[in-house]
Amino acid sequence: NNGGDGYVAARWLQHFGQPVQVLALAPTESLAGDAAWAAQVWGAVGGRTELIPSDEPSRLAGLPTGAVLVDAVFGTGFHGTMREPAASIFEALSRRIPDAGHPVVAVDIPSGVDAASGAATGEVVSADVTVTMGLHKVGLWSWPGAGVTGTIECVDLGYPQSVVATEAPVAFGLTLDDLGLLRRPATGHKGTFGDVLVCAGSADMPGAAQLCARAALRAGAGRVLVCSVAAVLDALPPEMIRVPVGAGWEAPSKALIDRIAAADAVVVGPGWGRFAEDRNWLAAILAARNGAPTVIDADGLRVLAEIDARALGEHVVLTPHPGEAAALLTCSVADVQANRLDAADRLVQRWGATIVLKGAGTIIASPGQLPRILRFADPALAVPGSGDVLAGIIASCAAHSQMAFASAIEGVLWHASVARLLPPSGNLAGMIADLLPVARPALVV
Repeated sequence: NNGGDGYVAARWLQHFGQPVQVLALAPTESLAGDAAWAAQVWGAVGGRTELIPSDEPSRLAGLPTGAVLVDAVFGTGFHGTMREPAASIFEALSRRIPDAGHPVVAVDIPSGVDAASGAATGEVVSADVTVTMGLHKVGLWSWPGAGVTGTIECVDLGYPQSVVATEAPVAFGLTLDDLGLLRRPATGHKGTFGDVLVCAGSADMPGAAQLCARAALRAGAGRVLVCSVAAVLDALPPEMIRVPVGAGWEAPSKALIDRIAAADAVVVGPGWGRFAEDRNWLAAILAARNGAPTVIDADGLRVLAEIDARALGEHVVLTPHPGEAAALLTCSVADVQANRLDAADRLVQRWGATIVLKGAGTIIASPGQLPRILRFADPALAVPGSGDVLAGIIASCAAHSQMAFASAIEGVLWHASVARLLPPSGNLAGMIADLLPVARPALVV
């Protein structure tokens, strides 16, 4: 109970000689349970509590310069929208704190953030430090909540392990330190590292296929084959193998399908555009892959949303951004973003595939696996073509390991790690691809 935590913190701060001012949104008489007990003990040791009138959020203007604010108003039970008087008070705080320089410490989770989803409506005061009790909460890792937590300190409350073991975790958090790329064997050759076939591109959007293939090659695929139209193939570097199709992506021949089936990993969809046979192409590719890693991105996801596909299997990796995820779930983008972890789970349930739900706090989920939430976001990666690069990285990893879920995690982390080598703005997606081998040495275990 955050109300109780705030009174306890005030009592101990006073005990250690710190001047403490307690501002409450509700009278102590209205409290119950642990919060009521903590408020009573605070009063018994001489502590004073000042009630902030609902029509006077300006009272906050009198806070001493440099005062540390402890946000102990709401806690892990908060859901929905902040109501008055809290809404006006937190709005006033959010305006004052950046100018006044008050450090903020949040108890468990910043007030107004949903601990189960990271959703936040209305004004939320950004914390410099969030002290969360016992275990991490999904809302601390998922945006927008993750963007207002500051440094997270998870403190041990002495929960018996027997009790913790009865509660199944809902997700694992990922940081860049969790990536460990395997050292490539000295005896390895192009056959060791697998063939990636990129089935993508069109005359209007040749760059998507080229970026995807470039990333697959830079991530270490043994060979990269590009199945596409002349506008794409004519601009490829000599290191890539060309697999031509007609200008209108006419129905694939048996020889072409056999070639797709033989690849160790396939990417389908980036820059495909719309054409008459797109549904037949996707259906033929899915049938040909027969359990081998297949990454579906961009226009491939659009086509998938239009067909009544069977359960795809965990070897198929879908890489939607929120808009594509909404189409796959026949819901709104707002619905996806309101609870990204739930949206990823619904995508797994609907399509039976490995899911990479892109965006700040990328989520990787797969049948029978606990979801992973990337506890990292950097706008340096938010450039056109960045998703095409990610698809190529995942395919390259999968071509070697043949493990779709593990490759999705590895690809997301490797892609994110490049942000540390990029300037904050002005980047191109090709730079992300070209920096993959530069980032690799620091990531090898």
